[in-house]
Amino acid sequence: MNSDSKTVRGLSIAIVVLAALGILGVIAGFALIAIFGVAVNDPTVIAEIQNELNSSGNYFDDDYIYLGGMDSGDILTMLNATVGISAFLLVMGLLCVVVQLIAGIIGIKSCADPTKFSKLFGWTIAGIVVSVLTCSVITLVLFIIVAVYVNKMKKLPPEAFTQQQMGY
Repeated sequence: MNSDSKTVRGLSIAIVVLAALGILGVIAGFALIAIFGVAVNDPTVIAEIQNELNSSGNYFDDDYIYLGGMDSGDILTMLNATVGISAFLLVMGLLCVVVQLIAGIIGIKSCADPTKFSKLFGWTIAGIVVSVLTCSVITLVLFIIVAVYVNKMKKLPPEAFTQQQMGY
């Protein structure tokens, strides 16, 4: 394994670790949504929110919308929509993190095989795209570096790579 392959392997390991941490973060997010969902369906919580909104007088939010006249059904609808949107965003985040994880695993397995560099480069580009979508700057930088190294290694003929691997 040449030094470029070792670099790709090391960066891919870092990507896998970050993706695993991302999966743990998504699981924690789902746990928080579950707790919030239970609280939302508690009638006493809805009544407290309604009392707070009605007792504050002329309450306006940042968009200058009057919230004092909301009944319990409106409050429940708003909170359930918040839970639904949050769950949707977490599912999308989970899909993106899984793509990053797969790309990292492929990087670990394919870093020394010249026949798999095209596949590795494609998954690296997919990792770059989902890193941009999730605003994951550290993972984005790692994927860009991996893409540069894989592109550099793709340009080498397989025979030259084998000779480097054997120490010639």
